[in-house]
Amino acid sequence: MIIYNLILFILYPLIILKILINTFIRKDSFKFFLCKVGLGKCIKQENCIWIHASSLGETKSAIKIIDEIKSKNAEAHFVVSTSTSSPIKLLKDRTDILHFIIPFDFLFTTKRIINKLKPRVLIIIETEIWPNLICSCRSKGIPVFIANARLSKKTLNSNFLVKKIYKNTISKITKILCKSDRELNHYLELGANKKQLEVCGNIKMVNEIKKINTERIIERKYVLAASTHKDEERQIITEWLKTNERKTLLVVVPRHVNRLGDILSDLPLDMIKIGIRSKHDPIRKNTQVYIADTY
Repeated sequence: MIIYNLILFILYPLIILKILINTFIRKDSFKFFLCKVGLGKCIKQENCIWIHASSLGETKSAIKIIDEIKSKNAEAHFVVSTSTSSPIKLLKDRTDILHFIIPFDFLFTTKRIINKLKPRVLIIIETEIWPNLICSCRSKGIPVFIANARLSKKTLNSNFLVKKIYKNTISKITKILCKSDRELNHYLELGANKKQLEVCGNIKMVNEIKKINTERIIERKYVLAASTHKDEERQIITEWLKTNERKTLLVVVPRHVNRLGDILSDLPLDMIKIGIRSKHDPIRKNTQVYIADTY
């Protein structure tokens, strides 16, 4: 890990600057920025099950895992770390789960967190392969699992040096539970051992044991644009309006729901009949665009 940490040391000022810019763009708090650079308050919860989830979707998968474990072991303690602030609202009512924003993968911040938490296991959801996090856990004898494992195209198309770092990191993982055979093959391509790998399916597709709400929220015919990112909403809505489609509603579900202000600032609001879910706007016959910006 010497090369990896040397790269982080050289790029340290740029990494901090990028975190600051992203905090500003996403309109996160200064407290969030301090957490990301390793200056946030550490949670102390020894012998816990630590689950790391990048953002909202992964956190929902983490909750499914937690609920399943708690059904068999009610005394288990859980800590969930996330890379973004979007899951905070989702977790705020879960008094049985402690939550914190994980800092960037600097060695000193990672070791500080592990020494405070002293977890019995670390479960990572999907794609968050952080070398210092995984290797530091391994050196402390803490098993590391990846659940719903997948690899991004960016990771698979990395250069030789980055792939070498990933290969070394993956070798420290106890078990990789892949969501499909394709993902298993991707891990083999990156250098994982067959004994580490197992296909367990997609956690996100597991049916939840609860009453399904069958109430129709939208009574009109509609087209759904889901999990949109910055600037995509403007492009989609602009092209949609060009079709002059009046009978069909366009429903936009942004990936990060706290971006409503940015989305509206990019639109000619005086020319669009728009409804916003967080403002409890009704969907009328003349509504052209509906923004579903709540969970």
